[in-house]
Amino acid sequence: MDEEQNKYNHEAVEPGELSEVDMGRCVSIVVAGGAVNADSATRGLAHASKLLVVRTSGKIVAVGAIKRALPSYVAGVARKAAHDLPDDAQELGYVAIRCIAGSTYRRESCDACGKSTTAGCSPLRMTRR
Repeated sequence: MDEEQNKYNHEAVEPGELSEVDMGRCVSIVVAGGAVNADSATRGLAHASKLLVVRTSGKIVAVGAIKRALPSYVAGVARKAAHDLPDDAQELGYVAIRCIAGSTYRRESCDACGKSTTAGCSPLRMTRR
């Protein structure tokens, strides 16, 4: 493992194991990604089966969640996909990365609109330096 990778700490936790401050940080990172609003992110992360948080220098910089299985939602996805899925199938979601100065990743431009991220567009494409 190289020096860049050593500075990141990965934790798999139950949502209730995070402090209010850490959960707020996770919600902020997810909302900055532009796919969901704060209410949806707060509710979704709090009800997740498991969260993966990535920290550097003690600060959360990335988050992902294993969402709880909702049989009615799974049935709808299965119908649209024309495939059978078990009622208790879970989904990976709320995956987001916060860019930090000097990190391996940098903001470049929005995939949706092509604007520079300095123009304030929040959906981000992460590219290796």
